Formats: sequence, structure tokens, C-alpha cells
Amino acid sequence: MRNILIVAAFVAATANIGWADEMLRLKLSMDEFGNCTVSVENTEEPLAKATEFKGDMVKSSRLPKSTIQKDQSGLVRLLHDFAEPDEFDVLFANVLGNSRNVRLDQRFKALTLTSTKGDDAIATYAYRFKPPFTVAYDRYPLADNTVLLSVISLGTPEDALYINLFSLDRSDDSSAKLGAFWIETKPNGQQNRTQLIDPFEFKLDKGVSKTFRLPLPNAKIKTPCFLSFKGRSSQHSVQEISGLLIEGQVTPLFGIGFDERRGVIFTKQIVKGSLAEKVGIQVGDVILSINGENPDDIQHASALLGKTVLGDTATLEIERAGKPSTISIKSE
Repeated sequence: MRNILIVAAFVAATANIGWADEMLRLKLSMDEFGNCTVSVENTEEPLAKATEFKGDMVKSSRLPKSTIQKDQSGLVRLLHDFAEPDEFDVLFANVLGNSRNVRLDQRFKALTLTSTKGDDAIATYAYRFKPPFTVAYDRYPLADNTVLLSVISLGTPEDALYINLFSLDRSDDSSAKLGAFWIETKPNGQQNRTQLIDPFEFKLDKGVSKTFRLPLPNAKIKTPCFLSFKGRSSQHSVQEISGLLIEGQVTPLFGIGFDERRGVIFTKQIVKGSLAEKVGIQVGDVILSINGENPDDIQHASALLGKTVLGDTATLEIERAGKPSTISIKSE
């Protein structure tokens, strides 16, 4: 069984409060059937040592400042240090709505979530992953009454798990509140909200661990998951992500959008500056095969391309102006 470990270091801070060594670490583990365990504990462990991983280094032109390793089984480890970050648009994508009220802040050396109006700040990580996985982030609760959520969407924004971590106070006997709920959006727009963990108050020095199950059929989750970070901030409550660690099988970013017409799969969109553009793939290219397999539809084409492991090469057979050709793209 392959596990995915995602660790994001979060710090709540203001201009008048300095950095802190001790962090509040939240971990969420989910298997293929939606069985979950969530826990919160204090930690002073550096992000780079959050897990042990043995693999060869992978160079990436898209992620030159990230540390990427890959083992023989195809498991990948990505370590993003926001003290020296890669480009924002490479790390975060406009998938679940535009990333808003967030920026890579060189002053704090972090991804900062804040808004002077007090509305939500949200950032969606660009890469995708499948269960089983573990998601973890570190956050120091320096400010009172702040809310930070990790959001796991199963394939689409319509079905999403929300893990809430509330800061209650900043005293020597400080406490926090943990909660989890599931939102399912119907085709008519109506939302069903299921409380998976009743908001649970606990002392930070004691920690907490809870188990629950997503309200899903007893079938494996096969669609890639989205990871978003969401916080309600203000000018008095700045929340920051100082780093992000991902370990597991992730879907690479090629920058290709597919479409289908009369059973023919073709490229509808090529993202500017993407790997696809760099190797010469153009809008309108007909996709004959991906890694030797003929795609049945656009979902199948995306799935075939997504099986490529970071550092490996995807081979596409295309047809352009009636002439077939083969194009290779190294996954970065």
C-alpha cells in the first residue's frame, strides 16, 4: 500500500509577533475507502525531517527551488521551502476558484493568507494525488480566534472534506478546537453538510486523535484529490504557510487540456510556458495514443497522462495536418 504524506507548515503571526519554534501539527490519513484518522500534536521537528525517504534526486526546470526525490517504486517526495519558493502559479492552481488573498511573502518567507476585509483566503495546490494518503500541516496558534482549514476534494469541488482547526486563546494553558465535516453538492446546487467530528476542544499540550468515515459507498476512491488551504484572516490575523512537503504518487503538470469531437481526442488548450508548449504540442493536435495506449475519451486521456511519475517521460503519438508524429515530454 502506497501512502502519500503532505506536510505544510503553517504559522499565524502579525508584524508585532515573531516566529516561534513550536508548531501545532495536524495529520489526516485516508485509505481508498474513505476511512480517516485525524490527529493534532505539538512538534518542534523541522519540516525537512518530517519523514524519512530514500530516493534519487530529480531535476526540474519548473521546480528549480524544490527538492524532488523518487524511489524505484515510483514514490515521489517534493519539499517546497517558501523561504526560497518557486513560482506561485506553478505551485498553486485556479482549480477550486481563483486563489485569492494569498501571496508568497518574502518578508515572512512564507505563503501568506490574509485580507484586510476579513474575508476568506484560499490557495489550491497544483498537483493531485490519490488515496491512500496522509495530509499534515504545522500551524502555530499565535492569534486568538483564527480559523484554518485543510480541504480535500475528491475529484471535483462538489465533494469535499473540511478539517477545521480553531485557535481559541494564547495563554499558558492554551487550547484549540478541532472539527471535520463533509459537503456534497447536488446537481441542482443544493448542499448537504454532514458533521463527521463534532467540534472538539482540547489542550494543545495534550493533543487529540479522532477516527471517522466519509459518507461514501464501499468502493475505492479512484479519482485524483485536490488539496486546498483556506483561512479566514484579517489585517490583525495573518496566517502563513512556511513550507510544503509531499510524499507519494502525484499527478504531474503537463499543461494540456483535452477535448473530444465525434470520438476524436484532441488538444483544446496548451498552458503558456508549460511543458507541453516547450516540446511543441499545439492546440488541435489529435491524440492517437499516450504511452502506447489509445485513450477512449478525455477523462481516459487525462488519466493516462497522469500515470507518468515525476522525472519519467510521457510519449504521445499525435496527428497534425494529417501527418502522424511522436512527441516525448519529461514529467517535471
